[in-house]
Amino acid sequence: LIIALVVILLLMLHIDKQVDIVVEDRFEQVQLSNEIQFSLAMQGLYVRALMLENNDRNRESLSKYQLRLDEAIEQFSQVVSSESNELREHASQITNYNNQFNDAIEDILAALDRKDGATALQLTNSVAREANIGILETSELILTYEQQQLDVVKNEATNAVQKTLIVTIIAIFVGIGITILAIVLVNRMITKPLVDVVERANTIASGDLTVE
Repeated sequence: LIIALVVILLLMLHIDKQVDIVVEDRFEQVQLSNEIQFSLAMQGLYVRALMLENNDRNRESLSKYQLRLDEAIEQFSQVVSSESNELREHASQITNYNNQFNDAIEDILAALDRKDGATALQLTNSVAREANIGILETSELILTYEQQQLDVVKNEATNAVQKTLIVTIIAIFVGIGITILAIVLVNRMITKPLVDVVERANTIASGDLTVE
């Protein structure tokens, strides 16, 4: 019984550790996806701000969030490098869309430097906008995938706990059965013979020497 309980405890600790690892990884990926969406929103905001007012402040802010987005996407790609093909494909798509956006920003800034606001606006509403939409839609797919995987982990953990509970109950009953059997065997092999010996000794002590 003790051995069974120790095995069960080790199984529970293993399950708990595995769940922690998976949830930790998913949580990090969700955080990075949220960072991508936030940086994307701020990036789009400052692109629009540039169309209204082309100044150093808006350019610096745009550059800041471009860098944050680049770093978040790069980190996400590294984190999911050993994940499923689906997740790696999403990371690749986001990287491609982000590269398209960065290329479009260079053309937009060049157009603004030439005082060609019409071209800058056209690029903003076409190439840059399409790239932004692509990043946003892919990040939503990533969040959906992560939620699905968390649900899978939850179900697997629940099933594992239920199986462990069943094993625990079986082990308890088996342990009780073994204990009862051991008591019976001890009674038959040791206690009963001792009682017989004592009874015979008492009989002999009373003067009856016919006892064998």
